[in-house]
Amino acid sequence: MAANTDPTPDPSTSPTGAPTGVNLGYAVDQLAQALVTATTHEDTDTRRRADRRMERWGAVLRGVLDGKLTIGSRTPVKDLPAWVTPGVVRGGFATGSAAAEGPLLPHEQALATRMRVAADRAELFRHHLSKHGLTELWTLLDTGARGRLRPGRRPGDHRRPGSAARQTPVRAPMTTGCCGGCRP
Repeated sequence: MAANTDPTPDPSTSPTGAPTGVNLGYAVDQLAQALVTATTHEDTDTRRRADRRMERWGAVLRGVLDGKLTIGSRTPVKDLPAWVTPGVVRGGFATGSAAAEGPLLPHEQALATRMRVAADRAELFRHHLSKHGLTELWTLLDTGARGRLRPGRRPGDHRRPGSAARQTPVRAPMTTGCCGGCRP
């Protein structure tokens, strides 16, 4: 049987009868290929990478079947706001998680230590929205900290910390998973 390598939309339906708008056979094939590699390849690192691919393709299939994902939509993940970049796998299939999701990065851990806050992404977001955190961000902008913050509108409105904090309810659901800190 030939592998289904065409990720183009087709009128497939999920087991519940809901139209998926995508060729789920492609996702199933990718999962199967990762399974074969994860169980048969002689190289440990290759098997480990294949395990991660299996996890991501499994997340795609579960998300489509349970209605959390709408592949091909501008906002493919039901619980992610449009401004959050979704994680994707080959073919552009959203995985259901945010691309910037994951454990704290080393620079975030160092910032948490330096700021004496819990090593937790939500605490780092709160720090960045505080008067002290916003002052740090503005300083990075003012000093031309290339690569740390993109030039443009400053966080907050005219250096008033309260205006940035008013955005917190919109961002709060993402603070536990998304990386939002600047590199030192």
